[in-house]
Amino acid sequence: MTFQVHTLNDAPAASKSLLEKVEEKFDFIPNQMGVLSESPQALEAYMTLDRLMKDTSFSEKERDVVLLAVSFENRCEYCMSGHSKMAQEHGLPEDVIESLRSGQPIRDERFQALRAYTLELMQMRGHITQETKQRFLDAGYGPKQALEIMLGISMKTLANYANNLAHTPVDEAFKSAQWRENRAN
Repeated sequence: MTFQVHTLNDAPAASKSLLEKVEEKFDFIPNQMGVLSESPQALEAYMTLDRLMKDTSFSEKERDVVLLAVSFENRCEYCMSGHSKMAQEHGLPEDVIESLRSGQPIRDERFQALRAYTLELMQMRGHITQETKQRFLDAGYGPKQALEIMLGISMKTLANYANNLAHTPVDEAFKSAQWRENRAN
């Protein structure tokens, strides 16, 4: 199966207005959005989840931690590259970004509690150990944030799986932060 990275010129008609919004936001159409535009519903779902994730109680940096943790777990080279670049632009400390990109613990306890909770939520399908839950609570998070993490997981899993399936090429804008999976980990 071959996936096309659509542009405004060749995207399905129902995706064109959505891609125009994407281009307005980024000044270009990221390849991921071009791939998702094959299904206007998939593109709209991603854009809606992205908007909702931005409206959560998480700071921009906390959102970056969640989205990079999910993308790492799902082994999405495209999203790890794009979100690493965005996290740099948002001022997430380089050591935190590098820990998220390498699968190593984060020294910042609050970010590590957020990442650990996100990963365990994914890996254990919602069954969180008492220890992870307590670290999450001790870091100042609660039930609201636990549910909001699921928005991030939903949003990134849609994109991660689509990019993994389509082998979406990394955009030039994200190449300086390109990530390749280290299968030894």
